[in-house]
Amino acid sequence: MRFYYNKIMCALFEDEEIYFRDMKLFFDENYNVFDIKEQKNIIITLANYCAFKMRLGQEYYVRILFEINKFRLEKGIAAYGNGRITKALYHQVLRNALSLNEVKWAENFIKEYTPILNAEHQKTMEALAYGYVHYVKKDYRKVLTYLNKVEFIDIRDKLHVRILSAKSYYELDETELLIHYIDSSKHFIGSNDAIETEAREAYLKFFKYLEKIVHYKTSGESFILEKMRDSIDKDKILRLRHGGWFNEKINEIEK
Repeated sequence: MRFYYNKIMCALFEDEEIYFRDMKLFFDENYNVFDIKEQKNIIITLANYCAFKMRLGQEYYVRILFEINKFRLEKGIAAYGNGRITKALYHQVLRNALSLNEVKWAENFIKEYTPILNAEHQKTMEALAYGYVHYVKKDYRKVLTYLNKVEFIDIRDKLHVRILSAKSYYELDETELLIHYIDSSKHFIGSNDAIETEAREAYLKFFKYLEKIVHYKTSGESFILEKMRDSIDKDKILRLRHGGWFNEKINEIEK
């Protein structure tokens, strides 16, 4: 009863973290008293709460989500009735681990869990996964090599590839190529009705900021950087992870 009370209160009062902590602690210690369907529902609730807090900029929830993901994999709570895991979960687990620089863990995850994806998703998700891994390793040529192997399953795959490709071109200082890539990406995103409105605005913002930072690097107009940092910090549409990346690049330029 205490557990379900905390679960309800966690949903009603998301700012009160004590309900989340009590719910998670009880589940960690007593997960086996729930049937498998309820275990999956609870794990999703815990993961969604972390995602909510991460969107608010509370970065320590990135580590908590990593521990939740490890728990769900170790206890066999991640797979569905057919023994498979979804590509959305695979992508989330991988990105979360790499955001903490858990590269070795991520590589082991790819080897162990790619075969558990639906057969038609395995080749694409493995190529995308290794693209992310080599980006963290700063081997940007390999990133592009792996991204060229991605066979698009849905619109999200195209968006992930465009963002990661653009970042890699930036890191490689391929300015002319990047400018053309930004232009084609803005056109693709802006004219594609399959992309949800909120996502379209967020991804367009990424490429608009990227265009500005490339302009600075070619023009040397310092006021652009100052305006960018201020705009990024106040921007409610740009994804937090993208804003963090831009601030990192601005800091590198200033140094």
